[in-house]
Parts: sequence; structure tokens; C-alpha cells
Amino acid sequence: MSTIITVPPAVDGSSGSWCRTVSGFREHGTGGDVLDGEWLSAGDTVTVPVGTIIITVDKTTTGWDYHYKTGVRYAVQTADVAIYTATESGLSLEWSRHFKNAKSACGATTVKKLASLLAQHPPTGPTPVEVKEEAQRPNRRPEDCRWCRVRVPAGLGHLVGHGPQATVEHWQTCPPRPVISGTPCTLCGVTVIAGSWDTQAQQVMVREGEGRWETRHATRVTCETSRPESYEEQQERLEARRIAEAGEREAARRAAGKKAAKAAERAAAKAEKEKAEHDAGHHHPAMGGAPVRGRRRRDRVRRL
Repeated sequence: MSTIITVPPAVDGSSGSWCRTVSGFREHGTGGDVLDGEWLSAGDTVTVPVGTIIITVDKTTTGWDYHYKTGVRYAVQTADVAIYTATESGLSLEWSRHFKNAKSACGATTVKKLASLLAQHPPTGPTPVEVKEEAQRPNRRPEDCRWCRVRVPAGLGHLVGHGPQATVEHWQTCPPRPVISGTPCTLCGVTVIAGSWDTQAQQVMVREGEGRWETRHATRVTCETSRPESYEEQQERLEARRIAEAGEREAARRAAGKKAAKAAERAAAKAEKEKAEHDAGHHHPAMGGAPVRGRRRRDRVRRL
């Protein structure tokens, strides 16, 4: 029978913590490596067999000292050890102890208590651990993500593993990378459109094996059930729009040209009419044109 538990969180102010199931002991090893079992991460929600023994160790740095032979500076640490058993209703605290020297955390006292509990709850086989919900274990210093190799600032990543073998990854997902238009989506096979809001796509890191980058439509685009527009279709649609807009502009240009020609014709006709009227009025006797001057000359001759 299995039960769902939440791994106890690290003690506030601790400078180093670890937690694991205990199914036996090893002949060699130091610290948590002297125990057989599965490593656990503080805050994770996991499934374990009922009766599983779980130990947590929280180390706190209280000062610094120097090795009397080598002169190497080292941290002086205390340790808080707690041992639990997994029950159907959760974790049950069986034993806890504060050690002034962290090196004693997995010493004879702790090993004796673990042996007693293992005798009461002997494991019937492997103690498989299934993680239901993972909690973040922030990295204490900047490191490269084990998947995408991008630098992860301190406190923003997630520690995987324990001890010197621990690595860092981006919390939950790696930052996406931009895509190249025309690249097929891994999920639906339709070529993607870079920078398009309605069919946005990106390269995502798939955390399988050694990791791989895949081009995918954005999660809000249900490309597997509702086919999005492809890059080629978008280009055809845009080309058709460009042709239509160019036709509209040409038609507008021609209409404007015809309108301007008609306006020029009307202006020319008006000017011609005004000129004709002006010329006609200038030579007509009733309008006081050139014949008037001749009549005055005849009148002077008559008077003479």
C-alpha cells in the first residue's frame, strides 16, 4: 500500500539540508551516502509505500575555524536530525535530535535509531518514490542549466540531485528560443510563422534524454485539433492582399488622373470662352472699340 506525503521543508536559516528514504545501510560512505534509499527534495509531494523510513538533516553554520594542521578555513556547523515513518495519513515523527557537531548527524546514535525502526518496519522490497508535485530548490550560486546551457542566476533555478553531483536547471521550463518562419511544428507538421500573434511559435527545450530543441506552436494554439495557418498560406494570402491593394491604388490613380484631366479641360474651355468674349467686346463698335477712334477723326474733318 502506498501513501502520499509532503517531504518536510528545510529548517529556516539552514546552510545545507538533505532528505532521503532509508531501506538499509552501506558498508562505506559518509553522511547520507552511508544509507540505502532514495533521495527526496524538501517540499515535494511524493508517493511512497506505507512504513517507509525517512530521515531529514538540516545543517546550520554557526561560525568559522581553521584546521590546526593545514590552516584551511572551514565552517563550524550544527545539525538537526529528524526520522519519520510514512503512514496512511502522512508522516509520523519518530525521533529527532540536535547535534552540536554536524559530523555526528549520521553517526552511531542515528544509525542505531534507524536500525531499530527498520526492524519494526522492515522493507518488503524496493521503496519506489513517485514525485506528484515538485517544489523548487533554489540554486545558491549562478550556474549553467543542465539542459539548455544558459546561465541561471542565483536563486532563480532549481537544484537536481544531491551533493557534488547536484546540477542546476531552469525552474520548470527553459527559456524559449525564436523560430525561423517555414520550420515545421513538431506537433502538427504545419510550418510556423515567426512573430505572428495569432499563430505564435517558439523553440522549446524538451527535457528527455540529453534534451533537444523542438519547434512548436504556442501552448494556447491547439494546433493538433485546430489546424493553424501555415507560413506558405500566409505568404499567399499576403501576396494576394498586396496585389489587390496595388490594383486599388492603380484604380485610384487612374480615377484621379481622369478627374484632373476633366478639370483641366473645363479650365481650358473656360479660359477659351473668356478670351473669345474679351476679343469680341474689344472690336465691337457698341463696346467702344477701335471704330470709335475713326468716328472721332471724321467728326474733326467735318468741323474743319
